[in-house]
Amino acid sequence: MPRWIDDAMGRLCSRAYAWACQRLYHELAWAYDWVSLSVSAGRWPHWRRLALDFIGPGPGVELGFGTGALLAELTHRGIGPVIGVEPSWAMQQVTRRRFARCPQPPIRLQARAQALPLADASMDWVLATFPAPYILEEKTLDECRRVLRPPTGRLVVVGLWVDLTSPWRRLMPAFYGRPSSRQVSTWEARLVAAGFTPTWNEVVDGPARVAVLVANLAPGSQGVADGVSREARCV
Repeated sequence: MPRWIDDAMGRLCSRAYAWACQRLYHELAWAYDWVSLSVSAGRWPHWRRLALDFIGPGPGVELGFGTGALLAELTHRGIGPVIGVEPSWAMQQVTRRRFARCPQPPIRLQARAQALPLADASMDWVLATFPAPYILEEKTLDECRRVLRPPTGRLVVVGLWVDLTSPWRRLMPAFYGRPSSRQVSTWEARLVAAGFTPTWNEVVDGPARVAVLVANLAPGSQGVADGVSREARCV
């Protein structure tokens, strides 16, 4: 396939995925878990749980926790303490119902990843699973670096891509497929510029290969507050 067609298809799929994320994180938040199970043949929770193999002990933050499924598992397993950050009020309400009977629910903040209301060098890990493109924006990466505690702080991102060798990949290219080497190089350059040393992992799950990014703080890297307004609502 000519490169220009491949690039055009990639842009179209990215836009379709971004559009779907917007709907599922707002007016269709109630359907998120059902949709994710449907498009993954029931494997979505397992893929999301891969994050547990890559984060370490100590306090951490989950960005874009969505319906709170992984946040609940982190809490149940005693990992952390963990703070959840989610800008969507609709998702916050779904998660609130999930924790309704939890005697000690985690702290949840309605805030944006680009302006985290957390102290400098206060977290040992930052986690996101199947995030929208915001996760690799410059402001997000700068904030992750700022809140991570050197020298061992790390950013873990599960599901930047899922490569699936089945008819599902052809039917739903917005969800499945491998990015071009050029796109991965662009991501790596952003991570390095933000003060991270990235490592790419692919975890095999049957016909699926799930990407897991582990970005450790580079030696001598530490962010500082820059005057950005970091307002948040504790939910």
